[in-house]
Amino acid sequence: MSDADDRITSPDAKGKARLRSSRRSLATTLIIVALIAVAVLGVVNIFYASNLLNSTIEAQLSSVGEERAVAVRDGVARLRASVSAVARDQSVADALSDLSLGFAGLVEDETDLDPTEEQSLEDFYAGTISGTPGLSETTPVSLLPTTGAGRYLQYHYIVENPDADRSALVDAGDGSSYSAAHAAHHPVLLERARTLGVEDLFLISMEPIGTIVYTTDKNIDFATSLESGPYAGSRLAATIMDRLSAVPIGETILVDFEGYVPNDGRPTMFAVAAVRREAQVIGAVAVSLSDGVLSDILTFSDRWADIGLGRSGEIYIVGSDRLMRSVSRFWVEDPDGYLAAVEKQGYPPEVLEAIERNGSTVLAQPVETKAVDAALEDRTFNDTTDNYLGTKTRTIARPLRFRDLDWVIVAGFASSDATRPIRDYLWSLGLIALILIPIVGLLGFWLAARITRPIEPLVETVKAITGGDLDARVPDLGHNEYGDLGNRINAVTAMLRERDREREATEEAIHEVLAAALPERVVDAAREAARSGRDNSEIHVGDLVDTCTVIAISISGYFDVSIGDTDTAVEESVALASDLEQIAARFDVERIRSTPEGSLFAAGLRASGFAATDALRFVDAAADRLEVLDAETEEDGTYRIGIATGRVASGLQPGSRLSFGIWGPPVRTALSLIGLARRNQILVDSSTAEALDDPTILTPVTVVDLQGDPVECFTVDRATSPAADETTG
Repeated sequence: MSDADDRITSPDAKGKARLRSSRRSLATTLIIVALIAVAVLGVVNIFYASNLLNSTIEAQLSSVGEERAVAVRDGVARLRASVSAVARDQSVADALSDLSLGFAGLVEDETDLDPTEEQSLEDFYAGTISGTPGLSETTPVSLLPTTGAGRYLQYHYIVENPDADRSALVDAGDGSSYSAAHAAHHPVLLERARTLGVEDLFLISMEPIGTIVYTTDKNIDFATSLESGPYAGSRLAATIMDRLSAVPIGETILVDFEGYVPNDGRPTMFAVAAVRREAQVIGAVAVSLSDGVLSDILTFSDRWADIGLGRSGEIYIVGSDRLMRSVSRFWVEDPDGYLAAVEKQGYPPEVLEAIERNGSTVLAQPVETKAVDAALEDRTFNDTTDNYLGTKTRTIARPLRFRDLDWVIVAGFASSDATRPIRDYLWSLGLIALILIPIVGLLGFWLAARITRPIEPLVETVKAITGGDLDARVPDLGHNEYGDLGNRINAVTAMLRERDREREATEEAIHEVLAAALPERVVDAAREAARSGRDNSEIHVGDLVDTCTVIAISISGYFDVSIGDTDTAVEESVALASDLEQIAARFDVERIRSTPEGSLFAAGLRASGFAATDALRFVDAAADRLEVLDAETEEDGTYRIGIATGRVASGLQPGSRLSFGIWGPPVRTALSLIGLARRNQILVDSSTAEALDDPTILTPVTVVDLQGDPVECFTVDRATSPAADETTG
């Protein structure tokens, strides 16, 4: 090649060389910047992530602890209210009086066992003692009732009980006045105990003083005296003998856990309320609770992960004696490992024996930690400390006090698990750096050739569009690829704006259609679910377990189209449905479904309590409307109404058609009651009666179901109903 050719081609070669050098420099710069950014970002993120993690764990523990503390308080409040309601029930006072008189009659007659029966009772106690831990040194005679009447009843209701489930025996068949009273009241009291969900229900008389005249399960404390009998030293006895007469009306006393011999020595908690007749304390009703009751409330029956405690978090309750009142998570998940950890910590052998014997850590596991000490001194503890198994734990502890109990609630994560996200983050950061170096190198060369100035307005416009600004436009970039891309982006933006308008119009139309068929809150919830990105999944909006009172209304004879004008009958049916819905709205009652033959309503959904009184007010007003309709149509119309209270699930029902409904025993009970009701009769189940502010408006009644079995329920005295009171006022 000639020198002239060299001079001609040299500028292009130099330009290309400079271009390649610039590309290499840009690529190198991008790689260095990327590595520096990753390193700086990693160090900064580790610092902030560590602080954020600590704050998050603290907030999570605090939230879980507070939420579970509220759950325990609510559970205790419900227990107090339930036991107080039982104590105030006139039928319970009648049962206590009748059973006390029966027991007193046995005492007056100096009833006792013959030698053969006495020996049988002692043999039974010998077998019981041999099977109860901690009673090996106890003689059977020391646990026998101190009265002949007590031994007599234990023999007939325990030793001679033909059923493995002693609560199944209604009448011992001995012909005594006590057995007659027991046969009359036991079925109702047993049902009360099962409804409350307690282990045993006691009736304790003040005459004879402190005598347990009735229990549902007939353990060996039945017919004993809490004043002078074998269990006079128990916490239950101390509560009955020392505090019962001073307990205000409607208040329930909680008796903290203790190892209760009649319950096989297991930790047992009691709730006690005074039973009065004409302001005179005639005795008490008490219920016993198992050692797992607090654990069920705290953890939704061992679902620690579901309440935000992950793989190793734990929450438990400790008493003022620094012993657990709930079951340890680690014992539930790995009993053998737990016992090994307890032994390694150097606890006395008695601790291991108690845990193994009871199959529980309640009243067996000591918790002598800084967190518990601080909480018992009325201070909230929030720090890292050793837990009761010697594990470093991020812990929050706070007092949990009631009128009768001095407890502490403790929540914590193992420190090793708390820092695991930081370790995982460091490994991820190193892996990202290894992957990022070659990728950034390739991108550097590619970007060096592709970066041009016209791309900036494209990026800015797209950024605005992705941020939600559908009015953003790409400016004119000329007749080239960038200009064509800009025009296409503008066209897509215009199409998105049009589709957004169409979507909003469609959404409003759907909302109007749904609002005509479903409760407004359900429609709003479905709309929110779709907006949050869940519109492609099966939506169950509002599917929650709730408490409410269900009202089932059946009507017939008002709109008989066979003898009248069909159009008029339809108009009257629609008008009645509208009137009932307006009446329901006045009392905060929701319509669930409606047909010409009847309707289903619910009071108290998404609200605290059962709203039983509101349900009765609505029913009274609805019955008034039906009676007006009867007069207007001059037809021989009939209505039947069933009311039931309890826990239901409510929500949208999946299927080809959208519908809203509720499920649960109260629905079935209400529908069953309208099938049992007579003409123009309102039947109320016992759960509704218990939930009413004033149950005196109800009259007990027994109806017969299709199988011929009696069903205990109530009718409504509309003259004294809540709605009638409002009208009179």
